Amino acid sequence: MITKSYGSRSIFLFIIVFSLLACAAPSSLPPSALISKVKFISDIPAGAILGLAVDLDSRLFTAQKDGSIVIIDRQGKQRIKLPAINDQGRQILKRPSHVTIFKDKIYVTDTALNQVILYSLDGTWLDSFGSRGSGFKEFKTPLGIAVYQGVIFVADSGNRRIQIFGPNGVYLRSIGPVVVDKSEGSKNPLMKKSVAEGNKKPKIILRYKPIDAASKKPKTILLQKPTDVAVDHQGFIYVVDKGDNSVRILNQIGNYLGKLPNAKKPSAISLGRDGFYLADQESLSILKYDFDGNLLYTFGNRGGAPGQFGSITDIALDHTGRIYVADAKRGLIHEFFPDQDVANSPAQKVSPPTSVKWVQDIPISARQVAFNGIDTLYAADGKSLYSIKNGKFVSMFCLSSSMLTTENLEAPDQKYPD
Repeated sequence: MITKSYGSRSIFLFIIVFSLLACAAPSSLPPSALISKVKFISDIPAGAILGLAVDLDSRLFTAQKDGSIVIIDRQGKQRIKLPAINDQGRQILKRPSHVTIFKDKIYVTDTALNQVILYSLDGTWLDSFGSRGSGFKEFKTPLGIAVYQGVIFVADSGNRRIQIFGPNGVYLRSIGPVVVDKSEGSKNPLMKKSVAEGNKKPKIILRYKPIDAASKKPKTILLQKPTDVAVDHQGFIYVVDKGDNSVRILNQIGNYLGKLPNAKKPSAISLGRDGFYLADQESLSILKYDFDGNLLYTFGNRGGAPGQFGSITDIALDHTGRIYVADAKRGLIHEFFPDQDVANSPAQKVSPPTSVKWVQDIPISARQVAFNGIDTLYAADGKSLYSIKNGKFVSMFCLSSSMLTTENLEAPDQKYPD
């Protein structure tokens, strides 16, 4: 009888403990065995904070609802307030939304001025670019901003696109509103790769191919309301889209690859060394993913106790792995820290050298271009084929067709059709 009674109590206690642990995870997300990997450190007073970034000295750069950018320390003490008026008396900051840091520069998006503003880390205004509109280098409500190897990515929410700029603010290209869907492995029919035989050097053949009007158009999707953006160490682009409550994954050239799983109502994203963190507004929790898009664990929930969230407006990580969650409703930044084995985990893949910087303009209205992989760029404008080396014209051939494709390198004396 004693043995049976002891066993009954053990089973009863186990059921209670198991039920309580299950209730600790957000109800709309799957339970996680790794939820204990993140420890709450402190709540930092920060005011009505919208955007958040952190530098190598663990200073917190906060975009405030009152239109200011305030730098505070981890105790919540104000250190610097960035200027809103430049030396010429022009307003350079009015309604900041998001902020990020790359090397020695601070990048801020402003939804009232429709601009990107650059400051030095000591608070000196450096430059601004952008204006209201739908053209190149124009914005309608710029929100999230990310910098990858010097290249600037801006979530141009009102124009339903991601705009990309070089390190000096020169416009490079845009992704969206229409994005090619490569999630099913579709390929560009005009690009054909041949296989080199034996020890022969790879070649590029310049030839002409008529446009097939009956060819199938690629499948596409639409960006609806991009509000945040991040770029990982492989160059993959993550777009938080409030329009359909998704996180879209794009490759380096902007093709759609798929969505992150388990995201109910995503609002902000931030990258770490071993993965990335996503804020979910429905559950008021943070989701941790690895770089393969697998959900590892979740932490945080709604409430007024230390470490609980009244809202989540942004996320930032410092170089030690600390996680900072901006909570405008409670006027706090919640500080967390993963266990050492998590924080020190290295990135799973190696970053490729994929940085872009504007160098010069070449005066030609090219319809198609091809590169021989060494030193020569070929450009066709529909009437002529140009050979360009080091930014200078070398030769020109007259053409009669209208489409240039590439397969292999041909000898310099290759004859082209009349």
